[in-house]
Amino acid sequence: MKSKIRNLKTDYARRAVMFEHLARMNIRKRRKNNFIFNTRNFDDLSQLAVKYRLDIAPLDIEIIDFLQRNFHSVDLIEMDLSDLNQRIVKNVVLYEVKTKNHSNNSKLNLAFSSYNAYDFMKRKGVTVNLASFELYDNWKYKFSLEELNLDNFKKYTRFKQNPFGK
Repeated sequence: MKSKIRNLKTDYARRAVMFEHLARMNIRKRRKNNFIFNTRNFDDLSQLAVKYRLDIAPLDIEIIDFLQRNFHSVDLIEMDLSDLNQRIVKNVVLYEVKTKNHSNNSKLNLAFSSYNAYDFMKRKGVTVNLASFELYDNWKYKFSLEELNLDNFKKYTRFKQNPFGK
């Protein structure tokens, strides 16, 4: 079988998957918490909770409901446990993962659905962080983790054209 060379500069979907995984590894190491998950790996919040026997009942019901309905608007989710043995979740931390070439000075893009999800969660008191990779030549990168500031993003829609015909 012949292999195909892929260009990660233009293949945003593959690049997103790779850097979300790398961000998860970096965050787990920094936070010393193995309960950080990529939302792509689960259908919804309830599937994650069942698979890892997490008790999410102590969370605000609005947060649970919103995450259940908007789970894939978030890249990574951290479960902050109050009891490791019982796996009682006392809080969640959300992460948006972004990559950017070091010479690019423009604002980062954020889908409307993700923007709205993070805005709602921040208003509910949930910590939302930006995990960003600044890419350099020769496979070098700089990883940073900071609180997500929605003012630093340019919103976009995933639709190629207006779905309402205008």
